[in-house]
Amino acid sequence: MKADAQKATDLFLGSNRYCVPAYQRPYVWTEEKQWSPLWEDVSRLADARLQGITDIHFLGAIVVRLEDASTDNRSTLWSVIDGQQRLTTLQLLISALAAAAEEDGAADVAVLLRELILLNERLASGDERFRFWPTTVNQAAFRAVMQEGAVASVAQEDSSNTIGEAWEFFRERAREYAGNTGGDDSEFGPDPTKAVSARYGALYDAITGQLQLVAIALDSTDPAQLIFETLNARGTPLLAIDLVKNALLDKARKEGHSPDDAHASHWEQELGDNDYWSQDERLGRGTATKAEAFLYYWMAMKLGELVPADRLFDRFRRDFIDSPAAPPATVVMDELNSDASLFRSLEQSDNSTAAGRFIAVTQMVDTKVFLPVTMSLIRADLSDERREIAFAALGSYLVRRMIRGLQTRGYGATAVSLAAEVRRNPQNADEAIVKFLLSADGDSGRWPGDAELAKRLAEEPMYGWLGRSRLASLLSYVELALRAGVKTEDITQLPKGLAIEHILPQSWHANWPLEPNATEDDVAQRESKIHLIGNLTLITGNLNSSLSNGAWQDKRTSLSEHSILMMNKELAA
Repeated sequence: MKADAQKATDLFLGSNRYCVPAYQRPYVWTEEKQWSPLWEDVSRLADARLQGITDIHFLGAIVVRLEDASTDNRSTLWSVIDGQQRLTTLQLLISALAAAAEEDGAADVAVLLRELILLNERLASGDERFRFWPTTVNQAAFRAVMQEGAVASVAQEDSSNTIGEAWEFFRERAREYAGNTGGDDSEFGPDPTKAVSARYGALYDAITGQLQLVAIALDSTDPAQLIFETLNARGTPLLAIDLVKNALLDKARKEGHSPDDAHASHWEQELGDNDYWSQDERLGRGTATKAEAFLYYWMAMKLGELVPADRLFDRFRRDFIDSPAAPPATVVMDELNSDASLFRSLEQSDNSTAAGRFIAVTQMVDTKVFLPVTMSLIRADLSDERREIAFAALGSYLVRRMIRGLQTRGYGATAVSLAAEVRRNPQNADEAIVKFLLSADGDSGRWPGDAELAKRLAEEPMYGWLGRSRLASLLSYVELALRAGVKTEDITQLPKGLAIEHILPQSWHANWPLEPNATEDDVAQRESKIHLIGNLTLITGNLNSSLSNGAWQDKRTSLSEHSILMMNKELAA
């Protein structure tokens, strides 16, 4: 390894050519966070240059690895291990400045800048002339703006990334800077073009002489992945999933695979969908990308423990990279891809499968921590009948605890323990799960029995205590149970927008009178029944207030004529 502090543009001299591997992240820098601050630094350096002052600005560090030094001395190929965002931006800045200088008549500056973009045509042709070549998804947009004669319209051709926007940003800023004649230009004489040329010259000098960085050059024996991780451990680090990907591809390289081929064949199929995996999702008390959430649950499934989100990569590296027992990198990537597809499919699951019905239960009780055991059961070598029993037991456990109002704090530990039970007993996972759930005691983990549940439902209010959406879901399961023995076209799908209705209304005094000699105790007893689950039903739309609070005979007629729900047909009968 060799580390040198040098002028940033010295990288783009001679026969050097830098390529970003296909598996690297796409270009993600933005105007607010990176382009604008960089331009402010460059224009400040140019201003100082015009006053005879030479300042230096440090851009940071990059890591490159020597891949091929051609025997014919035509080019020297380097892979960009770290720093591709700043190198991409630097090349866009150089190209944009060249285009602006050409438009404004500073042709000499444009020619000099283009030497930092393209290899001599005698050394290479086509895309191989570019001294820097980005990752796959950015190549078309990069090619469009880096060619001589590129204009603003070309810069905007690819709306899927910000390559064009960055180029146009720097081009506009350069033209604004060079055309600024608001100050005293007397030193340049009566010709305003001299002032413009001088400013372009100052920008050129700032970029080529005053921007510096540290270039860490590796050979094939240096620990590229370790250096990459260390450099990204400060400031805004890469996500754990990015570090996992790079570590696996580095391991694949050591195992004799081409990193680009390994990325295309073993990672890209599912985990390459950045639009999906970069979406935010709740994880614990915070948020994470879907990719991070998947990695969190996947490792819980594999390891039988919940690894803190900020330690995911360290633990992954220990168990799946550095461990002598770790499978080959391509095997781990294939497993991650397969399970990522499973994880994603669970979002679209419905009541037609046992897993889909259980996912609906987890949504009702508002927890995702049972995903490790859910994926373990789907993956297990288990008969459909046993898998159905296992998911039904898990659903019963969660719903009964919800009805009883028992704490959820220990669900994470319960979920990973259940996943471990499935791994140990894949062909009898249902029995293992039921046994584990029955063995738990205390309010932190027990599975409420029938007698306890019946007492709770018969004696204690549910409306006003359990949230309306949860209560409506609970009543929906009652409806589905009633439909189970009835031949209908579709017994698993209920109408949308079902609302909870009190059978005995909350305002009952006018139309549901007690006997004339009723006591205060009689009134209190009736009031105590109003919010019990037995006095609740579902309707497909809100009844108007007069009917909702009306006498039973009128209400029964309406329910009989207009409701398609089995629970209301039984009630009306």
